[in-house]
Amino acid sequence: MQSFLGQIFKMKFFITVAGLLNTSDLRYLPLAHGSQSENNVVSDNTIDDVSFIIPFDLIITKAYFNTARSHSSDAQPGQTKLSLWKAGEKHSDDVTVDIEGVGYDTFDIHNVHVFDFKDTGNDYLAGEVMQMTIECEGVIDYYSMTITGEYLEE
Repeated sequence: MQSFLGQIFKMKFFITVAGLLNTSDLRYLPLAHGSQSENNVVSDNTIDDVSFIIPFDLIITKAYFNTARSHSSDAQPGQTKLSLWKAGEKHSDDVTVDIEGVGYDTFDIHNVHVFDFKDTGNDYLAGEVMQMTIECEGVIDYYSMTITGEYLEE
């Protein structure tokens, strides 16, 4: 935290991730920006995609999620779960949001859904490895997400 004229400011953190999921199955998101592919396991050939190394002690606060369907006939994602992982072990409870009203083409494609991690395992120390998974009832096609947090005082 920084102090300026008696004011205390927490340093903010964010990371973005985007891609084409095209499944309802549990997938690890490509937080490390390797080849930008989602994976269903963490293994030696996926760490360049799914394992984000935490630079400073921090807590994850929210994930802002935007998605679009490929076709108007595609089902809505429905109940969608995000989970935080630490070094391959589940770290948080599932945070679930009912994602409905997802558009397609140029219609209703700017809706943002918020996942709040404040009441679940969301803390990481510098040097730890963070992963995040997504799973939903329907299918998620194209998506964009911003994950936010706050660095902890040193």
